[in-house]
Amino acid sequence: MSSQWLSKAFMKKICENPKIKLRSLIKKAHSKWNVDLTMTKAARVKQQALDEINGTYGEQYRRIHDYAAELLRPMIGLDGCFIKTPYGGQLLTAIGWDPNDQILPIAYAVVEAETKDSWRWFLLNLCDDLGVDKIRWWSDNRQSIVTYAGEILPKINKKIEREFDKGGEWLAIYAGRDKYEVSSSQGNRAKFVVDLNLHECSCRKFQLTGYPCEHAMSCIRKMCLDVKNYTENDDVLPPVFRKPIGRPKLRRNKTGDEPRNNGPLSKLARTGQQQKCSYCFALGHNKRTCPRKRKMEAAAKKAKKGAKKGAGTTRTPKPNKIPAKTTTQLATRLQPKRKSSTQVGGSQESQTSSKRARCSSSASQPQPSIATVTSPSRRSLRFMAKTPPRAWKALG
Repeated sequence: MSSQWLSKAFMKKICENPKIKLRSLIKKAHSKWNVDLTMTKAARVKQQALDEINGTYGEQYRRIHDYAAELLRPMIGLDGCFIKTPYGGQLLTAIGWDPNDQILPIAYAVVEAETKDSWRWFLLNLCDDLGVDKIRWWSDNRQSIVTYAGEILPKINKKIEREFDKGGEWLAIYAGRDKYEVSSSQGNRAKFVVDLNLHECSCRKFQLTGYPCEHAMSCIRKMCLDVKNYTENDDVLPPVFRKPIGRPKLRRNKTGDEPRNNGPLSKLARTGQQQKCSYCFALGHNKRTCPRKRKMEAAAKKAKKGAKKGAGTTRTPKPNKIPAKTTTQLATRLQPKRKSSTQVGGSQESQTSSKRARCSSSASQPQPSIATVTSPSRRSLRFMAKTPPRAWKALG
């Protein structure tokens, strides 16, 4: 399934909840069509549906001129805010308040940062366009402007006619691809380049005013074209996205005369505001000073300490460690005692008598015939170690 088809299928769901999560879209596609969507494809489907509902950002910029033609208010207020769009920037607005208690913006501008220079530029342009003395005149002529049937306003039409008459003083030479080289017919060396496809002229008057200049009029007269096709305002393009260096700032840049963080007016005071705890949802304190949270943490610490003590009492001693008393007793038992000569003689006699008794008992009992091999004595072993193997026959 393509992302375009899925965006149309999810159009109603996203229109009801524009902040729907991507996980819910993935689950819905899996349960309904048995299709596994990735996070990137789900995000693409959601964005395409939002563009179809609200229009793309580029289309909204292109309709600025249409919106500006609908606004006229006697009271003006100023404000600025951040723009949370992929292009970023700051939005400076001039807001009007009519007698019906309706607030609508009169003019706005997109700038890179909210500084004194940007506000000065915005206010100067606003004063030049509106003017205090012009507001009353606009209100008087508003009804006549609304009921005007022509496509081009009368004052702009007079300016176009004036430029059209001046265009007869210039000679246009076709240079290919809707470009013309315009020179003076009165022997002046001035030359200009006109591009009717892009609505541009090297004198830059065509781009600034929005209607053809005298150089462009000479090209239009030569090619017998309609002037109305070149009096439309160009599409307003969004500003160039400028990604700042480092981590995004949470506060705007302050000027030199504004108070800093260490001043008394750096932040708004919270006096008179009632705090609400996000842990126990009680009023009068916050999460950091919550008594219920402190009790729970203290009980958890006690339980952890008790578990450690119980684990320490059940330990068994290592088998390598033997008490000193037992080691000394074993050492004394293993050491043999010296015997006297009388004891040695008596012990040898007792050993010989016990051997004889064993031999007599073994002789009296019938034993099976088993070939026994007698081992050599110590004397013969010593002799065998000192003499070569040839002399071992003497032992036989």
